[in-house]
Amino acid sequence: MIEVLSPGTKHVDLGAKLFEYADAGIEHYWVVDLDPPVSMIAYRLIDGDYENFGEYSGSVELEVAGAPVKLDLNALIDPRAQR
Repeated sequence: MIEVLSPGTKHVDLGAKLFEYADAGIEHYWVVDLDPPVSMIAYRLIDGDYENFGEYSGSVELEVAGAPVKLDLNALIDPRAQR
């Protein structure tokens, strides 16, 4: 699950949703903040609770279900990436 923070939902995304998604058994929860510098917190469900697996900016490479996942967080707001 990936959430993109917005000013109106920031507290819900970083609070209540952590518990809701953990109860639902969602293994990965990534929270992206588009405020410069664009960043992401990666959570992983361990024994029923989310643990912070890292805070990232720029280019990110994570492993999900044994496969590498590459993300360019800056491309989310960089107009040059739209070409």
